[in-house]
Amino acid sequence: MNGKPTNEKKSSDNGWDNLTAIAPVSNGRTMSCKLEGMSLLTLLRILGDSHKTGVIAVQSGTQSGRIFIRNGHVCYASLDNVPAAFPPRKSLHRILAWTSGSFDLQWIDPGIHDDELLEEVDALLRETMRQREVLQEVPQKVPPPETRLTVCLQPPAQIKNLLPDELVIFQSALQGETVQGVLDSHPSTDVEVYSLLANLMNSGLICESKYPEPAPESDESVPAVQGEVPVAA
Repeated sequence: MNGKPTNEKKSSDNGWDNLTAIAPVSNGRTMSCKLEGMSLLTLLRILGDSHKTGVIAVQSGTQSGRIFIRNGHVCYASLDNVPAAFPPRKSLHRILAWTSGSFDLQWIDPGIHDDELLEEVDALLRETMRQREVLQEVPQKVPPPETRLTVCLQPPAQIKNLLPDELVIFQSALQGETVQGVLDSHPSTDVEVYSLLANLMNSGLICESKYPEPAPESDESVPAVQGEVPVAA
């Protein structure tokens, strides 16, 4: 009867030993490490098994964000320098997709946040792995993030049957938004937005714009490019 708990405790101890070996403590309150040395998925499993509390500050290139841990549970996540407030679940999955950069694990209280995550770490990590597998197929279905979108000329009549989430993306394309802009402004997860975007493009409702940027303001009307609607400023 005591075998399983003993094995779990040993596994937890080994994980904690690995963490302290890879990410030495500085100033008594912070552990730092490169993501190439320890992935965030591994770090969260160790913190979950050891029921730790703290905040993980992550930097990957020009992107940065934080994951908040309370007693081994992920309670919140946030991204910096994004054009809109991300839901914590979307922020978490995007941060966990980063594979290069570094993190600082700070032993501080995570505080209380609105819309806190209530799921167990294992459930969140399983969902992250599922989304990662789906995102590997994205390049085959959706253009690159910097691609500007537009509404196709004379879109099919089913536009009136669009669901609210689809209508948000359709309106973004009408405004000449990029794929990355749609991802950043839509509250759904990146996987869900990519799926909606692919469906709208396959249905002939939106398409890639021939304009590199939204058309500038002018007293004269801008002639339509074959197959798309000119983008308004």
